[in-house]
Amino acid sequence: MEYIWFEYDKPIKSQLPEHFKAAAIILSPFISMPLNWTKSNRKYEYEHVFPTLDQIKQCGKPVTWQEIMKKSKFKDYGELAWGLVTSIAALKEEYRNQFLADKINLNEDEYYPIEDNLSIFLIKDFVDVLTSKGAKKISFSNPIFDVNKTLEVNEANCIEICKLCEEYREVMIYDDNLDFAFLSVFDSFINLFLAKEESDIIDILNTKKWEGFICDDNTKIYWFL
Repeated sequence: MEYIWFEYDKPIKSQLPEHFKAAAIILSPFISMPLNWTKSNRKYEYEHVFPTLDQIKQCGKPVTWQEIMKKSKFKDYGELAWGLVTSIAALKEEYRNQFLADKINLNEDEYYPIEDNLSIFLIKDFVDVLTSKGAKKISFSNPIFDVNKTLEVNEANCIEICKLCEEYREVMIYDDNLDFAFLSVFDSFINLFLAKEESDIIDILNTKKWEGFICDDNTKIYWFL
């Protein structure tokens, strides 16, 4: 199985491969760097900087959507998502909401989630879920560079899977039993979680405490429009 391209104007569940029956949208956390990190990494005043993956791993911390919603005075996840996607010009002009984009309130050392990629803060959790039902192998797929790998499940290879996910954008990882899969989504700040059973998704979301929600029959990639 290779990376799945989801059409944005059709429900997610109607596009699932036959192996999967349920899906959830997982919100990638925002990024918080140490106090004054931004100033110390600028070459000149007002330069836009963004931490590298290594810098995020070294000293970055996750910030929940709830925290950003509260201080930006958004009423729900959908408003924040709409503002985020508007601000990166990912929507056609008629769908953009500049009012919501302008409301996003981050301090100087806070940053957007990394777009187009599995969240660096969640990858280890994702690998843990993939191996939770006794899978012997984990597969990785990236459509842009045509990279496809299957690795035996052990500590070293799980670390390699994490590194692959950090290196490439637009990726999918899944277990050899096809119980679960995780995908990044182009021009977004979400990850998709696919499963054979909706009950599994409910249990895992409750256990892992990820921010997100289960897709119903009408949920699309841009669910907030």
